Amino acid sequence: GWRIIFLACTLMVFWSPYILSMSPGALWFDTTDQLAQFFGHSAMDYPAGVIIDHHPPFDTLVFGAFAKAGALWFHGFQNGLLLYVLLQVVVICFELAAILNWGIKHGAGILPIVAGLLFFGLFPALPVFFMSIVKDSLHLLFVVPWLLMYLNAVISKAKSLDSIGKLSVFILVSIGSSLTSKTGLYITVISVTALGLMRVEIRTRCKVFLAAALVFVSSIVIFPFLAYAPMHVMRSDSHQMYILPLQLTARYSVDHPEDITPEERQIIDRFSLVSYDEMHDAYRPYLADPVIHLKLRDPSLSKQYMRVWLKMGLRHPASYIRGFIVFESGWFSTTMVDSDNPEISMTELDSVTVKPNNMMIQSYTTETPSLTELPGYQQRLPDTNTIDKIWEKTTTTPVLSALTYTALWTLLLPSFLLYALLRKRKFKRTFILFLPLYLTLLSLLPSGISLPLKPTASRYMIGLLIIIPIYLLALRSQLTETKIHDPHNDSPFFPVEGKHIRAKPMDAVADQQPDC
Repeated sequence: GWRIIFLACTLMVFWSPYILSMSPGALWFDTTDQLAQFFGHSAMDYPAGVIIDHHPPFDTLVFGAFAKAGALWFHGFQNGLLLYVLLQVVVICFELAAILNWGIKHGAGILPIVAGLLFFGLFPALPVFFMSIVKDSLHLLFVVPWLLMYLNAVISKAKSLDSIGKLSVFILVSIGSSLTSKTGLYITVISVTALGLMRVEIRTRCKVFLAAALVFVSSIVIFPFLAYAPMHVMRSDSHQMYILPLQLTARYSVDHPEDITPEERQIIDRFSLVSYDEMHDAYRPYLADPVIHLKLRDPSLSKQYMRVWLKMGLRHPASYIRGFIVFESGWFSTTMVDSDNPEISMTELDSVTVKPNNMMIQSYTTETPSLTELPGYQQRLPDTNTIDKIWEKTTTTPVLSALTYTALWTLLLPSFLLYALLRKRKFKRTFILFLPLYLTLLSLLPSGISLPLKPTASRYMIGLLIIIPIYLLALRSQLTETKIHDPHNDSPFFPVEGKHIRAKPMDAVADQQPDC
């Protein structure tokens, strides 16, 4: 208790300059559309009075509820959003403190804990991001406690979920993680299901499988049944699943514009809003939006399109490979094109130089018509100059700048953790331990952009700045000979004081549990 409070207050002190500079918080483009739709305005090319589920409706409900409370009780919807962003900062600081406390309890050692505290407190990207209102920051409020509970469950062979209370909390947090992100649903359900594949008692396995089923049904069936009609939610098509295939089709149209049959061309034209002939000029190697953005022309043709897509890929696989590598290059390259234009075309690439592939942060509010046309809107913008100077200094300072490289978090550190995973004697359980991390990395592939030519690309991966330190602490605690807190005495995600056992790695502690 007291340790978590002390660590959380320390983090808030570190973050106080950002809190003061960025008040009342930064609104992203997507958030302004969500607020407009919540208040019944037209946005995203959809009619007024509906909320499109392109963004998770649960996120829209949360942001809109705070905005409406501000309009009713705090003299303006923006004051309600200020209350939300301050609450978000307090919650994430306590969760980051819980991570450090978890590492202490599991014997990670004093130096990693101090390094974690300094990183969480001083690295600018984190306070800037959590002083922003966007669906990804809300999602991380659920991911952090869920991941700590998940790791405790793996370490203890699901014994930490024995009690109904702890299991209920785990299920509720899992549902929150699933409702706040579309990819979060799959990461959560697959990971929770994997817990049941460990060598555990039949009763424990059944509870874990039941938990995974409840999370899936609650997110897919129960919440839409209860909330979609009152919120006037309109289901969008599954166009986001086809971001990468259509981007590769566009690359094919550039490389082999004439090598296509009339039947293939017809299916593509009927399936996509952008026709095959238009893809040639619309194609942007680093950005999918010009090819596919908000909807498909005829989603019912998805199976026919995928058959065509496979045939074309078999004819010219090199075209798909080149398109894939350049489109996903932001996740594994340490350099990028030196351009401020995310829609840079193929013909412009020959005339540009390269620069370091540093993350791009957003400390400003995107003043879209969706936002400025809301009743009672007042222009109250964050102090972006101070934040931008701090970030520029961070990206240009030797050694410190390494932390700003996208590939450090999406390739290099995950590769190191994979190497550590492959060296473990008990591969299956260690694989399950690391499963959420690698599912998170895979979820980056269908993103509409990977290079930080605009802040959206960095927003997609910024959760790794928290997830990877958790795994580094877990890895350190497995390799350190020190006192480890008995995982059976842990609360669901904030460990409490209790019985300690002598110096043993966490693998050895978990092996003491009886196998079925």
